[in-house]
Amino acid sequence: MAQANGNGIRVSTRGRIGLGVLGLVIVYLSAGPPDFGAFMLFNGWSSDLDGGAHQLHIVVRGAGGFLSVVLGLVLILRPDWAIGVAQSAVATGIAYPIAGALGLFLWPPVVIYPVVALVVVGAVYLALRGQLPWQQPAEQRPVPSLPILAATAIIAIPLLVFGLNEAALQRGPEVLHGDLGHWAGATAMSFKFIIMGLFAALKWPGWRVPAWGAAFTLFTFGLASLLMPNQASSVGEVWGSLAILASIAFVGVVELEGRLFPRTAVQPAA
Repeated sequence: MAQANGNGIRVSTRGRIGLGVLGLVIVYLSAGPPDFGAFMLFNGWSSDLDGGAHQLHIVVRGAGGFLSVVLGLVLILRPDWAIGVAQSAVATGIAYPIAGALGLFLWPPVVIYPVVALVVVGAVYLALRGQLPWQQPAEQRPVPSLPILAATAIIAIPLLVFGLNEAALQRGPEVLHGDLGHWAGATAMSFKFIIMGLFAALKWPGWRVPAWGAAFTLFTFGLASLLMPNQASSVGEVWGSLAILASIAFVGVVELEGRLFPRTAVQPAA
């Protein structure tokens, strides 16, 4: 039996089980032991690795792990938002190969995250086939959100400059962070925000998942830069504060869009 939710997505019992199992696996792998994954978001602030030189990079990596845990929980608790989870996974799966190519650096995330994205997309397709946005009549599809698209484009300008600079550092001779792929990881972070913002602007079912994920990524980076202005990849106190404000403004645009134009790509039958 399928269950319908507010966005019109109907998830069969088999689909809920399949997505739930995938969600549990993602949560388990993303949480990991205390020195890995989501826990880095909390213990990275006080890391003494190489004299504390990697604190910001560890925090940003932990933010990605924490976001992955949330995505896994969404698959378990709100399978009707699974398309948004797939979009977030695809954003990560695209951002890291871009960063690797720009930084001329090959490290495990360049391979791992695209594979994860393919697995998530495959699972979501099997669970929701026939209900995907492009499979619906044209009159049931929303017009992409121009406010979210504009907000993403504005924020993308400084992020692109930042990401390209980090990629240049990855190509350079510095080895303390370069050998660990930290500069490329910062590049991936900037592209991940942009791609998730673009996905959110489509307003497919579950579109708030990539929207809030993008805002969380930017907020964490801004806060880390504000509190650790002298760390590698930090944009300093001023730009860190602006990143925090931009993330809050982005959420404001997202929620305003959701309240004024709540329609998504699949609607309940009349």
